[in-house]
Amino acid sequence: MSFATLRLSCLAFATLAIAPVSVASDEDAAPEEQIETVDPAEAMVEAEEMVEAYAIRAPDDKGVIGFDAASVNFGDVEQGSVLEHTYLFLNNGFGPLSVQRGYSQTSGVSVRISPEPVPGNELGEIKISINTDGMEGEQYIRIHVVTDAFNGPDSTLYARAVVWPVGEMPVEEENAES
Repeated sequence: MSFATLRLSCLAFATLAIAPVSVASDEDAAPEEQIETVDPAEAMVEAEEMVEAYAIRAPDDKGVIGFDAASVNFGDVEQGSVLEHTYLFLNNGFGPLSVQRGYSQTSGVSVRISPEPVPGNELGEIKISINTDGMEGEQYIRIHVVTDAFNGPDSTLYARAVVWPVGEMPVEEENAES
């Protein structure tokens, strides 16, 4: 049986190893100790080995979900605003990935999912809408997502906002030097 591979966030760490590295040292140090460079080809091999070591293996007929970001911060908003956001995810597997359900237990939050399965190596979307009527202060909202993904059928997405009553939202002061 062959396997699909999900490359986790360790790829970000591995990518950092590709850039040349400068090392500051004392002025008394020998010139060869002042700057260290990394061979990009060697760094890439090390990065690929790191990714392989931390990879999730899934059967070819399964989807593997990976979100671009699991949270959104809307910042300060006025009560009554309707906030909207689209979470993007990639099916990192070879098999189709279905999102069966998306929901939040917070009043005023609606979650829209696509009824069609997302093929391997394709992007999918989960759209949320938050009606802030009746909300006030710090809001930490959880959105639960149920899928048939091999790496976790249940995912949680987050949304944050500070909801101010109408007319009470702080106004940013302009720079006095302008």
